[in-house]
Amino acid sequence: MKYQVLLFALTEILHGCASHSNAEVDKRISLDQIGRNLDGLKCESTEVVLTITKNIHDQNQNDRVVRLVCEGYQKEILITGDERNIRLPLKISVNSSAVFIAGGQIRIGMNETSLMAAIQKISGITPSIASNRFVIELNEERPESDLVTFLMDNGKIVKITWTWGID
Repeated sequence: MKYQVLLFALTEILHGCASHSNAEVDKRISLDQIGRNLDGLKCESTEVVLTITKNIHDQNQNDRVVRLVCEGYQKEILITGDERNIRLPLKISVNSSAVFIAGGQIRIGMNETSLMAAIQKISGITPSIASNRFVIELNEERPESDLVTFLMDNGKIVKITWTWGID
């Protein structure tokens, strides 16, 4: 039975990958992965906040949300309360040029024109900035919860925030 479930899950994953052959979706996934990779940064946190919350699928299970304030960035991670202890990023915010994003191609302090060129090069998406804040959807199936937000001040990036919803 365990192998049947695993085979079913693998089939679903492969089917999902095959059904998203659209180049635009693939490009958005790369922006998503850039944010997720930031979760792996070493963090000598200056502040740690732990919150216990009920699992949205199983009210008998308590999950943990950990917020770490690190030098140049913050991250919030959900750790499931079951035996698997799955780690899911909820939010990662960068506010320092010391944090390298996409190998340094995107960084705090870069100007609007350079940012647009970097996003176009990395993802193929050509965003337009109409104000001091713009948002790119990371997943068209979850357009309101999986996002990357760029905050600008005087034509320069001051903060980049990735957010992921939990379903």
